[in-house]
Amino acid sequence: MKKNVRWIVDVAMTVLLLVLMARQLIGDRAHEWLGAGMFVLWILHHLLNLRWWTHLTKGRYTLVRTLSLLINLALFAAMLTTMVSGIILSREVFAFLDIHGGRALARSAHIAASFWSFVLMGAHLGLHWGMVLAQVRKVGGKEMGKNGRWALCILAAVMGLYGIRALMVHQIPSYLFLALPSYSLILHSRRSCFSWIISASLPCSCWCLTACAEGPTEV
Repeated sequence: MKKNVRWIVDVAMTVLLLVLMARQLIGDRAHEWLGAGMFVLWILHHLLNLRWWTHLTKGRYTLVRTLSLLINLALFAAMLTTMVSGIILSREVFAFLDIHGGRALARSAHIAASFWSFVLMGAHLGLHWGMVLAQVRKVGGKEMGKNGRWALCILAAVMGLYGIRALMVHQIPSYLFLALPSYSLILHSRRSCFSWIISASLPCSCWCLTACAEGPTEV
C-alpha cells in the first residue's frame, strides 16, 4: 500500500513540475495553487522516504551511490529554494503572510531553482530507471520483452536528444546560472506555449545520460 502511495505521489510530482514550467499556459493563479499542491506532495514524498535519510550514514558508498546522493541532495536544495522563493513571490495563496522585500532576489532564485529542479528531476528518474520499468511491468501485469526494453530506451534517447536541442534553443543554461539580464529572466514566462511544450523533453536528456547508457534494464 505504501509503495503504491509513493508511486502515485512521485508520478503526480513529475506531472505537476512539467505543468508548472508552462506558467504562461495555465496563468499565475493556477501556477500558485498548483505550486502549493506541489509543496504538499514534496513534503509527503520525503515523509514516505524517511528511511532513505536514516540510511545515509550506513553501508558502503560506491560511485553510483555517491552520484545518486549528490543528485538527490541537489534536487532537494533546488526544490526547497523553489518552494521558499515561491512563497515570498506569492500574491494569492500565501498572501496572508504579508511578506515585504526580497522579491527581486526571490524571483531570480525561483527561476534558477525551478530550472535546476527540472533538469535534476530527469537525472533522478534516470538513476531509478529500473524501478520505473518494474512499476510499468506491475501495472501491465506481464514482463516486458527485450524488444520492449530497447524501444523504451530508443524513445527516451530520441526525446533526450530533442531535450538537448531545446536546452540550447531556449537558453536553459542561462537560466540555470542566471547569466541573462534581470529583464530577460522575467520574460521567460512569456515564451510561446508551443516552445515550452517542446521543453518538456529536456529532462529526458538527463534521463538518458544516467539510464540508457547502461543498456536496456532487465524487468
